[in-house]
Amino acid sequence: MLALTLPGCKSKTKPNFEAILSLPPDQPSLSETSLAAELEDRARALGITATAEAGVPGDQRLVVRLRAAGKDEALAHLDALCETGKISIRTVHDRTAFLLDIARSDPSQFPDDHEILSSEHSQGKPVKMEKLAVSRSEIVNTGHVESAQASRGKDHMVRISLSSNGGELMRAATEKMRKGRSRLAIIYDERIISAPVVA
Repeated sequence: MLALTLPGCKSKTKPNFEAILSLPPDQPSLSETSLAAELEDRARALGITATAEAGVPGDQRLVVRLRAAGKDEALAHLDALCETGKISIRTVHDRTAFLLDIARSDPSQFPDDHEILSSEHSQGKPVKMEKLAVSRSEIVNTGHVESAQASRGKDHMVRISLSSNGGELMRAATEKMRKGRSRLAIIYDERIISAPVVA
C-alpha cells in the first residue's frame, strides 16, 4: 500500500514529495529502521535525492521523502527505490583509452562486445568522471551474489559475498587478468559504482 502526497515545501534542493510505504503484513520480522537505511543507500547509488525514516515502532510503515520535478518523476523514483538492485561485474578493457579514441573518431569501429560507461569517483573535493570501455559479457551477476553493500565514502568499498559458483567464476576470470593493471567494473543498476584494479 502506498500514499504519495505533495507537501507545501517548494525547495529546489530538498525533498518535496512524501510517500508512506506499508510493509508486508505477513513479514512482521522486517525491521523498519534497517529497511529505511537500505532505501537511503539505494537512493545514493541511483543518484536520487531521498530520505527514509521508520514510522511509529511496530506500525510496519516507512516515510520516504523524494526530490522530483513532478508526481510522475516522484513515482518513477519510488519504483526504482523499491525494485531489487541488479549487480553485474564485468571486465574493463585494458586498452580503454585507445577504444575511447576510436569511439570519438570512428564509432563504427568500436567493438560490439563492449560499451562505454561512466564511473564517478572523488579524490578530494572535486568529483571526477571517468569513461571506461566495459565488456557487455558478465563475469558474475545478481544470481551469483549472496549479499552486497556499497560504501560511498572516500574508499568506494563494495563488499560482495558470492555463491561458491560465483566465486569460481571470479577466480577463473581474474586469473587471466594482468595484476596491477586490469580492472573490473562493478555495476549496480547500470551505473559503475566501483572500478578496482585487480591485485
